[in-house]
Amino acid sequence: MACTTNYKLGMNAKLYYGDCEDVLADLLEAANVKEVSLSLSANEVDITTRDNDGWVATAKSTRVLELTFKVQLNAGANVVADAMRDNFLGDDLMEFCALTGDKDTSDSEGPKFTGSVFSLTRNEGSEEAITYDITVKPSGTVTWVEVVAS
Repeated sequence: MACTTNYKLGMNAKLYYGDCEDVLADLLEAANVKEVSLSLSANEVDITTRDNDGWVATAKSTRVLELTFKVQLNAGANVVADAMRDNFLGDDLMEFCALTGDKDTSDSEGPKFTGSVFSLTRNEGSEEAITYDITVKPSGTVTWVEVVAS
């Protein structure tokens, strides 16, 4: 009997970014990020009628995706932090993909979308590395990527 795990660790997940409309293979890994969080939700529509016997009825309407993460600043080049800051300050779109594993590893999955940085907060704790808290939201269609063995 082989001793294997049946769960995925967050440390093995990958966040990718790149130019607008880049394919997954061309996206760059954002290696100096931590605390990545992907929030998916749906807006609600009230569909209550008199026929509901006094119960409120609700249906899903538009979906919402929000991707948040921290970028740690390192001494020297800060390619990821610079790209996120430049996107926030400008009007260009970027491509993002948050996967449960490497983009070349079978069984990795997650959303890929074109979007923008909507929030950028710099944290300068006296006993921690300087980080940026980043919030990204899509500007169009979100595609769910499932990496399969080739």
